[in-house]
Amino acid sequence: MKSRTTIALAGMALALASAAAGAQRGGTVGGDVDPLGRPQMGGTIGQSQITKKQVEKFNPVRVLLDHRKDLAIDDKQREALEQLNDPVKWNITKLAARIDSAQRDMEGGSKGMRFGGQRGGGAQSDDEKQMSPEEHRQRIIAGRAILIAAVAELQRENEMASSDALKVLTDAQRDKATPILRKHNEDLTRILQDAGFVQTGKK
Repeated sequence: MKSRTTIALAGMALALASAAAGAQRGGTVGGDVDPLGRPQMGGTIGQSQITKKQVEKFNPVRVLLDHRKDLAIDDKQREALEQLNDPVKWNITKLAARIDSAQRDMEGGSKGMRFGGQRGGGAQSDDEKQMSPEEHRQRIIAGRAILIAAVAELQRENEMASSDALKVLTDAQRDKATPILRKHNEDLTRILQDAGFVQTGKK
């Protein structure tokens, strides 16, 4: 019989494959959740806005470190988790910047489509005012593609970091960590739902 840890890790691998497939299809994000409550690909992106602070929450290693007393994590395990946390934090910081840039491009393109350099478009730069409606439309499309890819990568980062972090824990600690991570990923699902990345109703 497979252990719960093996099943959890297998679920993460399946989630990673699902996320990658959704990103390759291009244009869909969100939908169902995996056994740990992580949002999966399958919905349609809407008028999305995710803040940098929200992006930073996609770090399960930090979550486990914050619960180290509840999980009875010893000094050696804490050190191992902190070593895992450094690259995860760095990757998430880069993704936060990419997502922010893509959202600003989409917003600028949307304003350009509405105002087209006419009155009411004072928030646009001189270069933006010179762009044609088609150039603004292409800017939105390009920003959308970058945003979808970045959110998919953010989900994969969360999944892989969860898998690596759980390996540091004992079986007993994993049993306690699983509901903590599930709650963490339910919070992430709500963030993606609020941003329009995850469908809230059934088709």
